[in-house]
Amino acid sequence: MGVKLIALRCAGFNNVDLNAAARHRIPVVRVPAYSPYAVAEYAVALMLALNRKIHRAYWRFRVEYTGVRPLSRPEFAANEGVEYVPLEQLFRQSDIISLHCPLTEQTRYMINEKAIDQMKEGMMLINTGRGQLIHTEALIEGLKKKKIGSAGLDVYEEEAAYFYEDTSDRIMGDDMLARLLSFNNVIVTSHQGFFTREALDNIAHTTLQNVRDFSDGRRLTNEVRPGA
Repeated sequence: MGVKLIALRCAGFNNVDLNAAARHRIPVVRVPAYSPYAVAEYAVALMLALNRKIHRAYWRFRVEYTGVRPLSRPEFAANEGVEYVPLEQLFRQSDIISLHCPLTEQTRYMINEKAIDQMKEGMMLINTGRGQLIHTEALIEGLKKKKIGSAGLDVYEEEAAYFYEDTSDRIMGDDMLARLLSFNNVIVTSHQGFFTREALDNIAHTTLQNVRDFSDGRRLTNEVRPGA
């Protein structure tokens, strides 16, 4: 087909068959960190909006434990004054869990019925990573049972049909998304946590640099390989 390079303009690579690309000797490059601060700020904004119930504004923000998944290395966590714990312990102890994972076979539906059963009663769940990190039906059941006290979602597993254009004049055919939107303790936004001027500049710069590196025969520092 003449394809020499697959250059992604995003951090996620779950939409590429890395094994197939490797078999055809086509390198895959991405933009690994174009908006870490913007996404972190957005996650905190969701936490505050849910905890303070902004539309009612009568709660103060106070939690004892916040769990972030993933923390890349135990030594990084220690340097930042953060305790690195196994996932099961994080589920049991956290008042808030915030997901920032790539979508891989290991992380797909990591928040499922079993995980939710281990969580604290009334905890808050934030997802600014990928929609399929959360099993939506299990999330809905957790909300109905009040095991999950609130949820802030900037991503949704079937978001492609709804998040990237104005569909307000259409009948929503996705019953699970409609159910999520019916909860007064759930905020759903349209995959916009990264969307800042700086992020768009970084995406363009890094993507072009990836292509230049390939064209000039330099090492591809942002290459993604099978097993990543």
